Amino acid sequence: MKSKLLFVLWVVFSVVFMACATTRGSTSGEETIVCFGDSLTSGYSATVVGKDDKSKAWPAFLQNKVNIPVINAGVGGDNTAQGLARVKKDVLSKNPRIVIIFLGGNDYIQRIHPDTTKNNLQKIIDMVNDGRRKIYITSFYGPDWFDEVKDMYNTLASSNNIELIDLPFFGEIRAKKELMADELHPNAKGCEIMADYFFKALKPYLEANNLLK
Repeated sequence: MKSKLLFVLWVVFSVVFMACATTRGSTSGEETIVCFGDSLTSGYSATVVGKDDKSKAWPAFLQNKVNIPVINAGVGGDNTAQGLARVKKDVLSKNPRIVIIFLGGNDYIQRIHPDTTKNNLQKIIDMVNDGRRKIYITSFYGPDWFDEVKDMYNTLASSNNIELIDLPFFGEIRAKKELMADELHPNAKGCEIMADYFFKALKPYLEANNLLK
């Protein structure tokens, strides 16, 4: 009787263990990169002016360099408040290993106060940061951006112990008309160069974790 009871307990334990293992393994989004941004991520005007082309956006070019899926979660026109509203749907639901946050440009265009932008970005980081994800925040600014905005990204990165990608977008890319679709958005060639910047920033982590092609 005792041996029969032990056998039943062993079977129950085995079933529970296998179920837990299956649940953990079913988190298919775990090995992904989510690029969370606005029109500069969505590929707006990359090939056709006024339309998104995610196949020629910088996340698509980044995909060519890594061996895990790269998800383009860019939505044109989004400011940081709108980005915050879709974190659960567009980031957390994918359960990504790496998240690149690339928001703030529309806040500047819409003259939203930097304190509001910073607070929204902090809330996004708080939602995404579960203690195991690799998180990057991207700064981008032109010469007319005042110091408070420039310093904001540095402060967010250092205070949250996440990586800063300092993208000289308005400097090196915007200065070359052959890389731009309009005054603000790069064409496919410009997007490819953007991808190089992002890849350079991610490469040490990707190499250390065997995530390169």
